[in-house]
Amino acid sequence: MHMPSSLEHLYSSPALIRDFLHSRGLRLTKQFGQNFLISPSKRRLIIDEADLDGQNLSWEVGAGIGSMTFLAKGLSDTLVIFELDHGFCRVLEEFFSSTMVLVEGDVLKTWNRTRETRGMPDRIFGNLPYTVGSRFIGKIIEAGCLPERMVFTLQKEVVERMKASEGSKIYSSFSLLCQLDYRITHVCTIPPSDFFPKPEIDSAVVRMDRRETPLLEGRARNIFFIIIRAVFSSRRKMLRNTLAHAESAAGCPKELMAEAFRHAGISEQQRPEQVSLEAFADASRRIADSLQD
Repeated sequence: MHMPSSLEHLYSSPALIRDFLHSRGLRLTKQFGQNFLISPSKRRLIIDEADLDGQNLSWEVGAGIGSMTFLAKGLSDTLVIFELDHGFCRVLEEFFSSTMVLVEGDVLKTWNRTRETRGMPDRIFGNLPYTVGSRFIGKIIEAGCLPERMVFTLQKEVVERMKASEGSKIYSSFSLLCQLDYRITHVCTIPPSDFFPKPEIDSAVVRMDRRETPLLEGRARNIFFIIIRAVFSSRRKMLRNTLAHAESAAGCPKELMAEAFRHAGISEQQRPEQVSLEAFADASRRIADSLQD
């Protein structure tokens, strides 16, 4: 079977997608969290929000059979596509081999090698599989892979966690991880009816814009990650009972960390969910400075 006469129609019709996959001997795998975004307006919105035009290097994660690749081709000097499903990769090669670089396999295992060989991307976008979305975002940020802009489709509840602030029940170490380097915008909510197959929950488009000035760099940034992991591992406990968890990993005595927290305006009697991003960043900076003395 040759390329369909209208890819736009294919990507927007569950019946055509079903027939196309059947003709290729392909099927959706629940294990991979595969849900095609069939709304043309939502696909265009993601591409517009990603602002790919004129960028040197863009990544698309979870390309499927190319519904957004179709819109993104030619906008960046180089478009790198990550896709796990072997059958979908063959479709992508057939449809877009001249306009993209395909990286086949689990993006959690291939992204860093791709960054090492091709450099850090200017943009990352994609309809992220539910099974890997938050893990992928967390891994690249913590590793210092910080494109200027990222735009993703994720579960709505994940986007809400990314945006959460202190005092919220869903405020977490993941909220702080995302907000340290990025400003988070919930662009829109996407209902299940805009996907094939329909997921059981709402999704959302999130835009992540890198801060012009980093809140933390170097050792202070690493200490920040150690601290938020430690204190949120027991989020209902007071900080005085959780700082010891970070003592060894941070290479800093608990007493010194406690002093840095006090100078940052944080009480040891507070719970981690009550402490702002700025306060955690201030404490991390003070700890890093004290270790250099």
